[in-house]
Amino acid sequence: ITLGGNIVLALAKGLVAYFSGSVALYADAANSISDVVYSIMMVWGLWVSQQPADLSHPQGHSRFEPIVGLVVTISMTLAGFSAAQAAINRILTGGIAISPGLPTLVLLASSTVKLGMFFYIRHIAKQLQSPTLNTASKDNLSDVATSAAAFLGALLSSFVHPILDPIGGLLVSGWIFENAFEAGKENVAYLTGAGACEEERDTFVAIAK
Repeated sequence: ITLGGNIVLALAKGLVAYFSGSVALYADAANSISDVVYSIMMVWGLWVSQQPADLSHPQGHSRFEPIVGLVVTISMTLAGFSAAQAAINRILTGGIAISPGLPTLVLLASSTVKLGMFFYIRHIAKQLQSPTLNTASKDNLSDVATSAAAFLGALLSSFVHPILDPIGGLLVSGWIFENAFEAGKENVAYLTGAGACEEERDTFVAIAK
């Protein structure tokens, strides 16, 4: 579901960004392309993590999962850099007005699709207690916000000022960086055997009592 959805969205956004010239849409397309990369890695990582214990990994292969989560984090970070660079370059040149129509429709459709993916993947992640799927669901939620920011930037560039399109792209990149940081922190905690946070410890104690 994640892989198929991200491929369709990346192709749609990439083509419309190319023909419309919207930096905000380009930033969102870069984010979707990074989503395709992490989706491929996620499929591989989840398959490996389900393999039974053997002589090479007597405790099982479950830690391959947070490693893939870190790959997702790196992919998100690179997308953030690409989006920020394009937005800054466009801001320096003054920006261009993007005609409302296909760019805004694509971004609106993307937000809707990603919202559905977020709820569904989060549901599966909770059932399986999967750190990789949990990271993927967070990325889907961040994509809802990034597409919304890009939508507003592209739409308002025609009605208010052309600079709002690259500003929308810059907001997209900032949101990507924030989510990449949170996802990386969570997966590093899994790999290093970090303990539960204070809030969770209090909950455990309350349940035990």
